[in-house]
Amino acid sequence: MHKSLSILNSDRLNKYGHLILISAMEDMIWMKATEGVPMHLGHDMHRPIGAMIPFGLYFEPKMVRSLGLSLIPQNDKDSKKITDFKNYSHLKSIKKAVEKNNNKLFEQVESYIEADFKYLETGTLSILNHDIISRLFSELVEFKDKDGLVKLEDLNKDFTYKYQGVFFHKTLPLCIYSNSFFRRSLSRHNNFHFIFLDELMSMQDNEDITIKISLDWDLIGYSPSFLESMEYEYWFGPKYTDDISTIQKGLTKHKCSEFE
Repeated sequence: MHKSLSILNSDRLNKYGHLILISAMEDMIWMKATEGVPMHLGHDMHRPIGAMIPFGLYFEPKMVRSLGLSLIPQNDKDSKKITDFKNYSHLKSIKKAVEKNNNKLFEQVESYIEADFKYLETGTLSILNHDIISRLFSELVEFKDKDGLVKLEDLNKDFTYKYQGVFFHKTLPLCIYSNSFFRRSLSRHNNFHFIFLDELMSMQDNEDITIKISLDWDLIGYSPSFLESMEYEYWFGPKYTDDISTIQKGLTKHKCSEFE
């Protein structure tokens, strides 16, 4: 297994406008330093590429960085260990969420569940059961057009768009989701392409636009357990500008200074 020391975060404002507190970086070490965190290519849970073990905090004048020890497989034996660890970590996370929920979600939807069901973690704790949304909220079925889309103005009668592809019910502690085709790799195990969805929903007050959306009719979530996801990624390419004619060809490089 190849091992290398990596910088995970700092307490400086990042390119997404987020600032991570030192206390939050310390909490991550306390929670994950003994077991580690799976690493995935492009935030895709179906593409495990290694494991990250939070290692410590590095203090400099006016800056604190969190460090991690990254483990990258070098052969088939290493890859199996990473895959096994990823599966273990995933199931442990769901088990912990179910125990913490103490059957609150199940009790809300028990009478609408047919046949077998599964628990998932998809921003919230959720239950996967075929067509459960149609049984829970039969009025939504009447709003579907011939393509299976629902107008946002109809959806807003009982639901409020939170963010990141999730709609909260206005009176029940339940939430529904945008179609899984909006998710990375079209998979319910991945986050939504939420920058796109949030931008789309920001236009709902524009009277010149009619917004329709496809829903995931098989997934119901417990809204009080919702946590916003943070995914950071940077593209190595020409620096983008809205004036396309001024974009220079070539690569954009992110590298340390000689001192660093």
